[in-house]
Amino acid sequence: MTIAFGSSSVVLQVWITVHTSLIYFSWFISVMPMTDWQNNTVQLINEYFFLFFAYYVFLFTNFVPDPETRYMFGTVYLWLLAINTVCNLIIAIILIG
Repeated sequence: MTIAFGSSSVVLQVWITVHTSLIYFSWFISVMPMTDWQNNTVQLINEYFFLFFAYYVFLFTNFVPDPETRYMFGTVYLWLLAINTVCNLIIAIILIG
């Protein structure tokens, strides 16, 4: 959907991604579709991180004109993504084992 409607503008693609994620996040908070509170909590945290990362992608557009600053933001982005991944692995190990 994002590529079809925003093929001419990167900012439009990011905007569509952020808003569809925000709509899903709002729906998820109101419905809580998982069967137990642990899965709902993990899913809420993951959706929050996804929304945060979607907003963060704006920093890789021409909104930040300096390439060195974008590079620094990219390093922070990768560290946050790694932290999120490690936290999810730890939670999965705890829930399964």
